Amino acid sequence: MPIRRPADHGVFVYGSLISPQDITGVLGKEAGVDHGLATLSGWRRTWNVCTDNTTSRKVRYYTPGSEERPPVQVLFLNLERAAAATVTGYVIVVDAHRLAALDAREGNYDRVVVTDQITMRATARPNVVWTYVGKADRAATARAAILRGSARIRKEYLDTVVEAFAGNDDLTAELEQITRPPPAPVESLDRVAEG
Repeated sequence: MPIRRPADHGVFVYGSLISPQDITGVLGKEAGVDHGLATLSGWRRTWNVCTDNTTSRKVRYYTPGSEERPPVQVLFLNLERAAAATVTGYVIVVDAHRLAALDAREGNYDRVVVTDQITMRATARPNVVWTYVGKADRAATARAAILRGSARIRKEYLDTVVEAFAGNDDLTAELEQITRPPPAPVESLDRVAEG
């Protein structure tokens, strides 16, 4: 559904934040309200940002049904610059309070302005559009983990993304392009977050 009114801030989401549960729970929006399909030019979607399970204290991952904390780096979707590429996602209207909450939640990412690189598929658009791009050190750790074989994609995260993208051929095709084959093994991991 298109954005119904002009707004000051929008966030371009391209991964798990597309899921209706995250739109409602994290972004405080009713699914289908105040967001619209959009394309981000000059970027591509990748699996190259991670939480290092050997050092992270805020979020930890465990082998299901155990207290074993495997020495892995858990990969998530990210954006990286690529001149001729595009990424399909959604621009969701947010207020300053939600931006601050997203900044706190997205610990592996920095918020960057992408207003001039967004093409909305609706008439109204926010004055400023942000997105989250992996911190340089988290992306470097992810790339090194992929090369040495210690990177993992959490099955539960991938399932959320696949479900969120279902019904949109552009999103599904883009995800399949970077996940067949995946850059790392996909396995179930229990997630425990502090505070």
